[in-house]
Amino acid sequence: MAKTNNNTESVEEAKTSEDTVQEAKTPDTAQDDDYVDHIPLFRDGDRYKDPLNVIINGKKYSVPRGVPLRLPRTVAEVIDQSIAQDSYANELNKEMQKTQVTEF
Repeated sequence: MAKTNNNTESVEEAKTSEDTVQEAKTPDTAQDDDYVDHIPLFRDGDRYKDPLNVIINGKKYSVPRGVPLRLPRTVAEVIDQSIAQDSYANELNKEMQKTQVTEF
C-alpha cells in the first residue's frame, strides 16, 4: 500500500507542476511584449533589393525590405544594432580618409 500512496503523490505533484508550466505560457501580455513594430528597411532596385537574413540561435528570419513589419524583439534589436554599426563604420571611415596622408 505504501507504494501506491507514493505513486499517487508523485503523479499529483507532476500534474501540479504541469499546470504551473501551462499557466506561465498562457498570458497574452507576455506574447505582445515579445514583438515590436519596426520601421521598413531601406530598399532600392540595385544593391538593397533582397530580404535581410537574420539568424539568432540557429533560427533564420528573412525580413523583406521596404515593408513595415511587426518583428520579434530580438530580431529588431539585431537589425538596429547592425544599422548603428554600419553608421559608425562609415563615420570612422570618413575620419580616416581625412587624416590619411596623400603626399609622400
